[in-house]
Amino acid sequence: MLLREAAVPVPALTAAVELLGLLADSQDAVTREAAAQVAVRLRTAVEAMAVPGW
Repeated sequence: MLLREAAVPVPALTAAVELLGLLADSQDAVTREAAAQVAVRLRTAVEAMAVPGW
């Protein structure tokens, strides 16, 4: 069975995006692309959880 969702604090997701940003300068094109795609998914998740007016 695959895990489809997990409760993760928003600050943990934000930190993960920051860490993935470090891979943006990787010499390996596959690493750069994978990091960029995961960062986009994490940012999307953070934005989906955002509460307007907070």
